[in-house]
Amino acid sequence: MKKPLNNNELVIPLMIRNGYKWMLKLGYMLDVLQKLRRLNNGEAHLVTEVVIEKNESDELPLPRLWRPIFTEIVSAIVKKDYLLTCVTRFNVFISQESADQISDYIEDYGETIVDLPEDTWDSSTFLWMGDRWNVLIDLWTDKEGHSDLVLKAEVKEGSSGYLVVVEMVYVL
Repeated sequence: MKKPLNNNELVIPLMIRNGYKWMLKLGYMLDVLQKLRRLNNGEAHLVTEVVIEKNESDELPLPRLWRPIFTEIVSAIVKKDYLLTCVTRFNVFISQESADQISDYIEDYGETIVDLPEDTWDSSTFLWMGDRWNVLIDLWTDKEGHSDLVLKAEVKEGSSGYLVVVEMVYVL
């Protein structure tokens, strides 16, 4: 009889390098891994190692490394801090013009934006565009849940990490 796995015994690395894909697209594999909760009556914690791909042909699920950044950005928007002054842990930029567009668009949309639930990552994507990644984050509202609004941003590599440039909110 096998003993149940404890919290530290299950590690499933997922490595995507140099454009090679292993059996399934990254999104499907991560979805399967995220939904696995228990194994042999013991808790299973999954660790995924994902290289942030520069893939120009496929939209991919947002890397885990960037998720806290976008969680904070949307949290600021929920608080109507459209200039993102409360986002201080990350290198984020937004112009006054973009902040005004986001404020006006959300007001015209007529729903209240809420903080991002975990389900957001099932459909939010990024795509390499030659010198930056385009990112689309699905937004949620208090009445609709998953809405047809998206936050569009660019992520650029820099000497001190990633720079996130928030561009707009619009209906996809």
